Amino acid sequence: MKYRYETNDDATYHLLLQQAKRMRSQPTEAERTLWKYLKGNQLGAHFRQQHPIFDYIPDFVCLSRRLIIELDGDYHLTEEQQRKDEERSRWLATKGFTVLRFSNDDVFLRLHFVLDKIRNKMKENDNMPSVDNKSATLSTRKKTVFSAPISSKTGATVCNIASR
Repeated sequence: MKYRYETNDDATYHLLLQQAKRMRSQPTEAERTLWKYLKGNQLGAHFRQQHPIFDYIPDFVCLSRRLIIELDGDYHLTEEQQRKDEERSRWLATKGFTVLRFSNDDVFLRLHFVLDKIRNKMKENDNMPSVDNKSATLSTRKKTVFSAPISSKTGATVCNIASR
């Protein structure tokens, strides 16, 4: 696999892959809705659904653009889960991935906005220097972490929390 170095060692990868397959077979309604627009290179790049990245299984990932998309349901509105999500997003950013987080409501009520955000981030990432596929070290790339949903039941939140 061309991108194996980015995703995990063989033993861990295969364990996580089994879990990812189970998750793919039972997507949430928001995941199913967004996947209709991500699959088949419809946005100009190949997205994978629930593909293991290190010790995580994000909802969607585009390896060539190093873009992760996470859809957050009500479970992610708790303070503790938001802290964990933020830590995870920051850690993935240190590995060269950009993380976009959207609430399920964003997908259902503002799908055009979600798709525009994804397209714009893909364009930004496309203009960044690429990562050498022979090593896991990163070139000098700007990494942006988006770890809060664009909206939530508690109202609008700031989306861009860190730029490096």
